[in-house]
Amino acid sequence: CWLRPRSANQPLHWDLMIAGAFGIVTLAALELERYIARLILHWLRSNDRNLRYVLVVGTNSRAVNYALKAKQHAHWGYQIVGFADDIWYGADAPEEFKEKLLGSLDEIPHLLRTQALDEVVIALPLGSYYSKAAWIAFLCRQQGIQVRFEGVLFGDYAGAKELARTQQPIDSQLVWDDSWSPTS
Repeated sequence: CWLRPRSANQPLHWDLMIAGAFGIVTLAALELERYIARLILHWLRSNDRNLRYVLVVGTNSRAVNYALKAKQHAHWGYQIVGFADDIWYGADAPEEFKEKLLGSLDEIPHLLRTQALDEVVIALPLGSYYSKAAWIAFLCRQQGIQVRFEGVLFGDYAGAKELARTQQPIDSQLVWDDSWSPTS
């Protein structure tokens, strides 16, 4: 075995030493490349380059918190184009967000066609707006726009996991996720 100490009459395993050195140098070079790429992207996004333009659907506290996070972390590269909802629900939102209300939920097809968007973030309460959220996701898929859902489906994680384990239907929708094993 090459890990045992070498005696005087055993040859050196140069091939293993070269392969090990090559592996270490390669990993170090990859990490350095990733670090440099992140620095460049951080600089580009901080200088309004390589941005992703986002429409936030909803005006509740979840939507406002998402927009605030995107604004605080400019190096993430998210530029909030505006919000879409029937009325403004977030009373404590900054005025600059309230001025970005682009239209109602029924005007989303028009907004998707006229705005240059890379992503749509749906921050609607999914319990009461499920059909509307599904319709918006379908429209975005037709346009080739990435969709993200901001929020929690069932509240706390432990309750959702237990609900999924029981495989009980909720409003005729079976809740099950393959990542949760019934034996765990």
